[in-house]
Amino acid sequence: MRLSTRWKILLLTVVPITVIYVGIFGFSLVQMQRQARRDVEKYVTELAGRFASQFDADLREAAQVARSTATFIETSPELTEGQLYAQLRANVAQRDLIYGAAMAFEPETFEGRRLFSPYVYRAGDGLAQLDIAVDSYDYTQPEWKWYCVPREQKKALWTAPYFDEGAGNILMCTYSVPFSRDGKFWGVTTVDIPLEPLNEKIRVNRAAELDFFVATNTGQFVYHPNPAQIMTDTLFEVAERHRDEKLKGLADNMTSGKSGVAHLVDPETGERVWYFYAPISSCGWAFAARIAEAEALGDANRHIAMTAVALLLSLLLIFASIWIVSGLIARTQEELHRARKVAEEANHSKSAFLANMSHEIRTPMNGIMGMTDLALDTQLTNEQREYLATVKSSAESLLTLLNDILDFSKIEAGKLELDPVDFELRNGLADTLNTLAVRAHSKHLELACHVESDVPDALVGDIHRLRQVIVNLVGNAIKFTERGEVVVHVAVESQSDHDVQLRFSVEDTGVGIPEEKLGAIFRPFEQADTSTTRRFGGTGLGLAISSQLVELMDGRIWAESRPGQGSRFRFVARFGRGQARTRLTAELKLGDLKGTKILVVDDNQTNRRILEEMLKNWKMEPIVTESGHEALRALDQARNAGKAVALILSDVNMPEMDGFELAAKVNASPLHSGTKLILLTSASRSGDAQRCRELGVASHLMKPVKQSALLDAIAAAVGVAVVEDRPSKASPETPPEPAELKPLKIILAEDNAVNQKFAVRVLEKKGHAVEVAGNGREAIEAWQKGECDVILMDVQMPEMDGFEATARIREQESGADRRTPIIAMTAHAMKGDRERCLEAGMDGYVTKPIKASVMFAEIERVLQRV
Repeated sequence: MRLSTRWKILLLTVVPITVIYVGIFGFSLVQMQRQARRDVEKYVTELAGRFASQFDADLREAAQVARSTATFIETSPELTEGQLYAQLRANVAQRDLIYGAAMAFEPETFEGRRLFSPYVYRAGDGLAQLDIAVDSYDYTQPEWKWYCVPREQKKALWTAPYFDEGAGNILMCTYSVPFSRDGKFWGVTTVDIPLEPLNEKIRVNRAAELDFFVATNTGQFVYHPNPAQIMTDTLFEVAERHRDEKLKGLADNMTSGKSGVAHLVDPETGERVWYFYAPISSCGWAFAARIAEAEALGDANRHIAMTAVALLLSLLLIFASIWIVSGLIARTQEELHRARKVAEEANHSKSAFLANMSHEIRTPMNGIMGMTDLALDTQLTNEQREYLATVKSSAESLLTLLNDILDFSKIEAGKLELDPVDFELRNGLADTLNTLAVRAHSKHLELACHVESDVPDALVGDIHRLRQVIVNLVGNAIKFTERGEVVVHVAVESQSDHDVQLRFSVEDTGVGIPEEKLGAIFRPFEQADTSTTRRFGGTGLGLAISSQLVELMDGRIWAESRPGQGSRFRFVARFGRGQARTRLTAELKLGDLKGTKILVVDDNQTNRRILEEMLKNWKMEPIVTESGHEALRALDQARNAGKAVALILSDVNMPEMDGFELAAKVNASPLHSGTKLILLTSASRSGDAQRCRELGVASHLMKPVKQSALLDAIAAAVGVAVVEDRPSKASPETPPEPAELKPLKIILAEDNAVNQKFAVRVLEKKGHAVEVAGNGREAIEAWQKGECDVILMDVQMPEMDGFEATARIREQESGADRRTPIIAMTAHAMKGDRERCLEAGMDGYVTKPIKASVMFAEIERVLQRV
């Protein structure tokens, strides 16, 4: 039979395409099913491990209470019945998981009593107590394993779960810890842990398609999807009942502390099921998650079926004519067009959300920064000025971070570019650490910064990103350190004529990190311990972000640590060499600080070393002591040697004799009447400033102290004037100050009351007359009353926004000789907002938070142009 050309074309195209399709899709379908199996196994394995770890952590937390109580009893020489009940009440009250806590003493060992077992338990909304032994409860009998087993084996015991009838038939387990006195067994202390709250967490958090089990080391069910099997059945009994060797193997693995996956056939339903099990190591129990294979692979099988149908349809479509193919192509193009339109609408919505969030955050930020600037322009004490300067610095850092987060183009591109500027390293670090000092001092931690003398101060780099890394590392160090110190150290790693690579380290005396976790902590959402999130908080993103920032600075970051011995985080970063913008050296008049004898008093070795090195670099002669008594002796020795000390630089918070006591003793001695004092404190308390004035203290500085602030304080204390090494105003390198504006009549269109108050105060301080309009309509009405020199126009306002108000003013000005200058004063700071304001007819643009200098410069620029 002769085939038509049409059939020839079909055979020549369909047969090879069909073979290729079947081969490729068949292989893909097999791979998809395998991958789906791997994905489900990985997900459920991690889920089972996480639930097991959570269950284990809860039990360990309760067990720690019993262990701490045993230690308390062993280390307390004299104990009364009241003290014991108080300790037990504290044990129950401080842990919601604990139902009751008890102690049981060996016969005739506590106050001569035959038996004594105080017990505190929850009763309604409160606590109740009793002596178990009063009811003729002889806990020394062999059936009471919670007492007898620890007594015989001299080690702690997790009892088997049991229903406590006295507590309302609650399912519980007991953790019992022995304690001794004079090397002999003296008794046990216990905590009773209800298991229902732990089981409730499983019920609440489990996935709908999963069944969860908890079994003891004997295979008995502590939690089961079927409540009737709890404490009435064991894995071994189920396996024996159904003669299922694989199920018995699963029971053996679970009760021997192993973890893994088992694929079985459900003996009751006959369906294939997967078991994922993990140990609860604290008590030797096990946790398991079960899912039916059909459920596990359901989505994959449905996807495979749909793919097979699509394959069949595609093969059938090949037999169709060209117009069907063309129709499919046209339909695909239409779908792509719709998808593109949906994506564009989504991008527009995202941009609108980011712009609105920018506006809502910048508006209160404007009030914070503006009012802080106004406060800094008033009469303040040095202490108040330092606090407000720290508020301003923190707000500016937050604003910088906000600008980067809201930079939509960078977010979309997945890029974050550095913004290199000239900065001074020492002052920058000091300002950064000052924002963290309150947190450190509230925990009674020493916070110190040591920059080696050969480290250049004038650098070029992104100071904001460097601060972000330092704040993250130091903030973590403070968070994970309960006592001791946190020290930032900076040294030169390598340098050339054009750049320098610095090595930063942040050391603490905190809890430390296990060695096996050090590599993981720089990955997103990773932390050193699962308990860290509950105890300390945090997302696990900070170190990952710091690592990326350090890489952008052409460096690397790493950590060294041992549990219980603290941590040391190090990173190297490269910076350009810059030009100093403020004082690098000081011209000293009315004397010379060189050779000045200064007595340093500080109980912290790190602080003593830093201060000693700093003073030696300034060519002074420091005498270093670690206590007030030693300082007084050193003061006498120097006077007897004819080398009197000119100044005492002392810490305030020291044991035995603090800085104030030292100052009082020095002032009380006529031999040291001319000796000046500067006090350094880690925690400014109410009344410290008044005490300093009463004691005649020359200066009172907060640690970690800036080098420039300390040098100024020393110079002032010994009567030496310091002139900053800045270019004079006549220098051609100094940009001229902007000309003072003549008094203007200004309309301020702003709906936020705080921002109104700030802007009015700033403008009126410069002599300008201000009329406030709460929205665009009021701004037009104010403008129509008569001529004004300039309008400061907010963009987003109720009733009528700034764009519409500007358009109406420009419309009414059409054909007039004079154009009223309008400057946008807005919290909209996204890319394109400036251009939009100018296109709307505005003449200038300043973003919130408003800086007064920027605002006046823009007003001057616009008035000169108009």
